[in-house]
Amino acid sequence: MSPRGACLLMCSTIFLPAAAYAQSLPAGQVVSGAVARACQGNAGQVLTRERLAEALVVEARAAPTLSEMSEISKEIVQTGTSARVNTSYRAALRLLQEALARPGSSEAEAIQVTPPAPPLPAGAPNWLFQPGYTLTCAPASAPRIPRFTELQPLVVRGSVDALDDVGKEKQAAAAAQIGWEETRVTNLDGVTTRTENFTVDATVGYALGNVDRYALLYADYSRNRVETRKDGGDSDVDNVEALELGLLGTTRLASFRTTGRIGVTFDEVTKARYLRGNLRLTPITGGRGNLGLCNLNSYRTITSGLRGRCTFVAELELRDVLTRGSADIGSTDILAALGGTAGIEIGPGFNPDGDIDDGIVASARYTYLAVVEGALPDIDRFEANLSYRWWVGELGFDVGLTYADGTERKSFGDENRFGFRIGLLY
Repeated sequence: MSPRGACLLMCSTIFLPAAAYAQSLPAGQVVSGAVARACQGNAGQVLTRERLAEALVVEARAAPTLSEMSEISKEIVQTGTSARVNTSYRAALRLLQEALARPGSSEAEAIQVTPPAPPLPAGAPNWLFQPGYTLTCAPASAPRIPRFTELQPLVVRGSVDALDDVGKEKQAAAAAQIGWEETRVTNLDGVTTRTENFTVDATVGYALGNVDRYALLYADYSRNRVETRKDGGDSDVDNVEALELGLLGTTRLASFRTTGRIGVTFDEVTKARYLRGNLRLTPITGGRGNLGLCNLNSYRTITSGLRGRCTFVAELELRDVLTRGSADIGSTDILAALGGTAGIEIGPGFNPDGDIDDGIVASARYTYLAVVEGALPDIDRFEANLSYRWWVGELGFDVGLTYADGTERKSFGDENRFGFRIGLLY
């Protein structure tokens, strides 16, 4: 017996209790186990009769000891059978031979027989171990990357930029988030300061079209309210609150996924109103652009159950001031900025059914847009999130931490926030 065969039998004997050998196992269970065992680590290679016999003997629990299993396997290879095989082995052998002779069966797809297997009962009872047949394990298949085929009408995300991460691409997309925290500090003089922080980042879209070309009507809302008050003193409130309503559309243009949107932005703090246009160009790499930990703009497997992608998007931002309110935006009515966003996203992989697994979701991204028209400072923002995400059907839930520092895009307010958040993704 080969060293590999001895190890196969020895390892199996260690993990299979002796009491199990007295049982009559279902033939289908024995066959599926034997095929998987025989071809494990042997993809695309010839399957020897010794290896197949060993796998069948082990899965059928044909003997309680290593030496007896070894002897039975040798007898099968030499003579095609053994007087010491049990009923589980006999039933499994017949079922496997029938399955290999039936095109389209899972066994015939896993093990190729050359020349074609003879149909039973015309074939010899134990043709499987005759030297005239060559058995080859199927080559390793490329990992199946699920693709979405339907456009979900309702989309819930954490930002407008994440709206076009639909279908299976939503595995690490930003989730709509809400958070609240209160801090109370008493100094050595006995003065108590209370700080209350309430935040919301949520975008809801309604999709129109199909998976190849679609548009979304969206509502994007952000709120960051920080109220600080001391005993006997007035409250100090720092507030960011803005709403944007608009239409987003995406399609492929040459080697870019092109996403454009137009909407009206309402700054509820300054009462300013803007007509906003935005154009984003995302390079389509087709799985290339290997950056080590991740691919450029496409997911790659980092480790078992974990996938990541590096992102880069070029952006053009345009604003037309409809109402100035109290916003300090200079005298011009036209604002324009040009730049991009780079980042990394890490999320769980897919289960055998093609659904997204539960697991850790992390992201970090940096945005810089130089203002080329208007009196505003450049748009400069860093965001990071770390959370655990689990799925109930198409509904995802997040619990974790989020951090943001820099320009809030809708209101141009300067934010700096960190806190615990719960999130929702659909």
